[in-house]
Amino acid sequence: MGTFGTAVRSARQRAGLSQGELAARLGVSQGTISFWERDIELPTLDHLLKLLVQFPELLDAVRTHNHEMLIQLRRIERIVFNGQCACRDCNCAAHSEMRAP
Repeated sequence: MGTFGTAVRSARQRAGLSQGELAARLGVSQGTISFWERDIELPTLDHLLKLLVQFPELLDAVRTHNHEMLIQLRRIERIVFNGQCACRDCNCAAHSEMRAP
């Protein structure tokens, strides 16, 4: 089983699109597509929705790789909320193991 980035690359290639062509359709740079495909970055939720419109088959990859996306979202949450999660008076056990870089 490949990574989410591998799934994006495969879907793009099956559609016969270059990274630049997909980037233009999604309103991002070619470098962003490259980062997604190499698993350097994950798409934002807005971009993920746009990807799913282009490539509905990616939904299976999202389901498979949702854990890594959840980790990224929790890291972002910790950064935005100064080391805490967004829960009011949080004592979430699920969040305690996640640390912002």
